[in-house]
Amino acid sequence: MITQGYILMLLAKDEDDIWLIVGQGLDRSLGSNLRPRKTLIEAAKTWFDQNHDSIQKSVCNHSAIIRLLDAQTSDDVAIALGICSILSKEIDPVVAAGVAVLLVKRGLQLFCSGSSTVD
Repeated sequence: MITQGYILMLLAKDEDDIWLIVGQGLDRSLGSNLRPRKTLIEAAKTWFDQNHDSIQKSVCNHSAIIRLLDAQTSDDVAIALGICSILSKEIDPVVAAGVAVLLVKRGLQLFCSGSSTVD
């Protein structure tokens, strides 16, 4: 289970470090953990691009996220935990937490409007 402390730790990191954590989580799920940093970051970004639409649909159409967006809350930890809870049903919780924090850092409203890209 992903904790508030873990989300706070991720929020303090820069985007490349979060992409690295996402890449490591994806790599572990494939049974490998020996790839270099740059490769893991690129693999994470590629995975996100390939799964963008399904992530967007899962997150942005969820009633809890719609309520958060409507309320225009600024509690990044609560938003990230909500997103993580939704995504953890479909993907590794560490990957879900990384993606959730990236969405919060980049702007959930932007992501849900369809304007967000990796780079």
